[in-house]
Amino acid sequence: MIPIHIPNLNEIIEEFYQAVKAFSESKTWFDTVNNWLVGKGYTLEQVVKAKPYELAILIRELPKVGTPQEFKKIYSEFSNSSKGLKYINTNGDRIVYSGIDLIERLGINVCPYCNRTYVQSIKNKNQYHKKRRTCEFDHFYPQSEYPFLAISFYNLIPSCKTCNHIKGKNPIQFSPYEINGESLVEFKYKIEGIDYLTDPKQVSIEIDWKNQEFYESNGKVFGLDDLYKNHNDIAQEILLKRHIYNDSRIDELLEEYEGLFSSKEEIIQMIAGNYINEEDLGKRPLSKLTRDIAREVKFIK
Repeated sequence: MIPIHIPNLNEIIEEFYQAVKAFSESKTWFDTVNNWLVGKGYTLEQVVKAKPYELAILIRELPKVGTPQEFKKIYSEFSNSSKGLKYINTNGDRIVYSGIDLIERLGINVCPYCNRTYVQSIKNKNQYHKKRRTCEFDHFYPQSEYPFLAISFYNLIPSCKTCNHIKGKNPIQFSPYEINGESLVEFKYKIEGIDYLTDPKQVSIEIDWKNQEFYESNGKVFGLDDLYKNHNDIAQEILLKRHIYNDSRIDELLEEYEGLFSSKEEIIQMIAGNYINEEDLGKRPLSKLTRDIAREVKFIK
């Protein structure tokens, strides 16, 4: 898992809430859902914007039965790329806000649960967005059990279809919105034979679970141990590249291609074939694995 850390997240959440509010008002659903929550000590705005730790409180305090169906109806419209939340804003503009808009605002390219699969939208002929989502939204707390959280921002985790299907209703403890990837897990390699530079089968991937609760929860649910065993070739490639590109050779490349590369880090990223900075791990699949192995072979100091 990699963290979702977005600098302007509060702006994105506000935009999401305003779309939910305006759309539900246009459908005369706002009073239904808001009044139901007010009767229990909350407002729709509080529930939509509830932070991860607040969601854990809501599932204990709000009843599972008797929830207005409008919560799920709003989510259904939002999730459907060819529909979306349609409303007229204060300037008289016709707005259609859907899951595609949220994914694009977040700038997420790769599933944060597995860091293995792209989740970008594809072109599609429909009236509004001209796109179709390949990314799904996992309800961190299943909407079938907690329908009042169906449109809570932090309960909607962008994910690939595989992770969303595997998780299903299985509970996990750690949300990408509240974790620091550095403290949870680290990928390592193990050499299994003397011909490891030419034979990927002689290199294996090992996962150092820094947080046992994370392993028992997210690690087991998503089967990360088994999934990452299939990527031993990535580790073997990095070992081979490190054999070819020692520190002296990297310095030579920086000098030889002066102006093309501004730093050694740029050259190392090119050699590794993936992003290596923490803030960029969500841009390309397997970036966390690549970065950790690159660290272990001392590509990254």
